Amino acid sequence: MGIAKRDHIVEILKIKDVADKWENRFGRSWNEKDVDELYADFIPKQINILAEYSEVMPNVNAIVAELRSQGIKIGSTTGYSTDMMAVVIGESKKQGFLPDSIVCANEVPAGRPAPGWRFRARLTLELSDGSDIKIGDTIPDIEEGLTQACGA
Repeated sequence: MGIAKRDHIVEILKIKDVADKWENRFGRSWNEKDVDELYADFIPKQINILAEYSEVMPNVNAIVAELRSQGIKIGSTTGYSTDMMAVVIGESKKQGFLPDSIVCANEVPAGRPAPGWRFRARLTLELSDGSDIKIGDTIPDIEEGLTQACGA
């Protein structure tokens, strides 16, 4: 989904069908305490399986090598926390891929499309002129790119 995992849990709970099933099972609507408990239960499970699902996509290393040969730096923004990304990056490094900058959900004050993500990446990549390009595969990624492109 491209957002912080706690926020992701909230978005799932907001889905009418999910909310209705919650209410039928527990006799009440979900609340923040429920979100905290779900998150606390989910995180260790997520971390335990991440290595299994951290395969670098085909051709990524070749594309990144070509971009770097042109002086282009590679940044990554993710809804994962730094603990989660430690697992993912550990696996991706074994496969030859390591971005020049990584911004995790717990390193910025607000979720996407808030500007903190790209501002932090720009700082670590030492890009002061706004010459970055945002590419993403989730709706929040795209919203972040559009927000930045429009100067919002």
